[in-house]
Amino acid sequence: MAITLLHQTKLQFTKRLRDKYRSAEKMEACRLAHKILKHLADGDITTANCLNAWNMTAAEWTVKLVKLQARADKWFAYKAAQDAADNEGAD
Repeated sequence: MAITLLHQTKLQFTKRLRDKYRSAEKMEACRLAHKILKHLADGDITTANCLNAWNMTAAEWTVKLVKLQARADKWFAYKAAQDAADNEGAD
């Protein structure tokens, strides 16, 4: 679902998301990595927005994407384990 920004530009939104990601720890960083990749995939933000927000070159951004994907994968694994634990408790 596309986001609708009322009081900020896409670049401002991306910078705020970057700041939250940089200050996040552990699973919160993984959740935010997933959120960043989801916004990219949905077209809510662009690679150009991310390049500007992170002040990176295209090559640096490619390396960053690999790190973001690794953290997003950890988030998916955490959610799957949490769902499995919730289902076991219902038995």
